[in-house]
Amino acid sequence: MKIKYLDLQNFMGLKSGRWDFDGENCTVYGDNGVGKTRLASAWSWLWFGKDVENKSNFEIKPIVNEQVQHHVDVSVEACVVIDETEYTFKKIYSEKWSKIRNSLEKVLTGHTTDCFINNQKMSKTEYQKAVNAIVE
Repeated sequence: MKIKYLDLQNFMGLKSGRWDFDGENCTVYGDNGVGKTRLASAWSWLWFGKDVENKSNFEIKPIVNEQVQHHVDVSVEACVVIDETEYTFKKIYSEKWSKIRNSLEKVLTGHTTDCFINNQKMSKTEYQKAVNAIVE
């Protein structure tokens, strides 16, 4: 598998970032706290729904001044080449807001994760089955 690019939106505090690898070998390095683990966690979440420590319950939403930011979608997208065929994988994590009876305002009632391969939306089960056929 060759990675063409990795694109993050609102992932773990990063508003926006794109890394173009163009299928070349690369090394990610930098000082502590600059985002190496975030990048690895984004890659891991895209494929397996977990961070680099293998935790599925971790905070991927942006945090500003120690406060989780609401009303923003979190997304990770990667374009990869497998056996000379290009594929785009994408996950979007969104908040679900609902108006509860006798309430004037909507409240956060949960989250959804939409999965796409080559811009085709699919269920989490279909997506994971496709991923498992590629990555162990």
